[in-house]
Amino acid sequence: RPHLSLCDENRAAQRVAKGKMRAFKRDVSPTHKVPVQMRFYPFFGDVEPEITKFLGVARRDKLRLVATCSTVRQVEEAGPRLPSNFEVAFAGRSNVGKSSLINALSLATCAKSANVPGYTQSLHFYSLKDHLSLVDMPGYGYASAGYDRVEKWNDLVDTYLVSRGKKRLRRVYVVIDARHGIKQNDREFLHMLSKSKVKFQVVMNKTDACKPSDLAKRWWHVNEEIKRLPNAVHRVHMCSCRTGAGVQEITREIYSLAKLIGSSNL
Repeated sequence: RPHLSLCDENRAAQRVAKGKMRAFKRDVSPTHKVPVQMRFYPFFGDVEPEITKFLGVARRDKLRLVATCSTVRQVEEAGPRLPSNFEVAFAGRSNVGKSSLINALSLATCAKSANVPGYTQSLHFYSLKDHLSLVDMPGYGYASAGYDRVEKWNDLVDTYLVSRGKKRLRRVYVVIDARHGIKQNDREFLHMLSKSKVKFQVVMNKTDACKPSDLAKRWWHVNEEIKRLPNAVHRVHMCSCRTGAGVQEITREIYSLAKLIGSSNL
């Protein structure tokens, strides 16, 4: 059964946030700046010193947009401008919360998000303290820009994933809506990643909109389906970008992966 904080709605999270902020100002200092995760992601949890250093929590410019690519050629030209060879990409259907997840993972607000499906129309490369590149990919499925434009995005994504190579692209996090589970376009994308031998992992977002019993059932079905796919990491994450619940586990995983491959300047 999933932890209850995963399913706590945003209003409950904000009540917790206000309580934590009052306690922080009372116990620490009324004038001291309240930590980002305490203000916006009350269920993020305590951050270990090594994770704090990795995220650069105290730095306002820790996450910055390095390049926006709409064509394969632009991706190739952007390579030398990227400060790190360690790259993690985020994919998923339109309006599933990829940009919001990047902000929550890095405790930043640089990645632009919107309630309009298809808002992210290019590959956005973000740099986290110059030792990690986070890639926000165009959403597949429904998008408001028209069929021809969507086909171009699909070609861009397919070429990017195949040509990037394992040495740079370390993992693709496929974000799905926890309210619906794996849909057909999710399934097709997962199979494409598997056939392309791209390492990927599933993240169930928007858990705050689910009942604990429903979330547990959907997690089981997603987990069983993922087990049959080669190149899939057999651990399905659950999180809520609105409350911060479950996000820290993904941050820890990215940190461990970066540390494992010897990423510099950690």
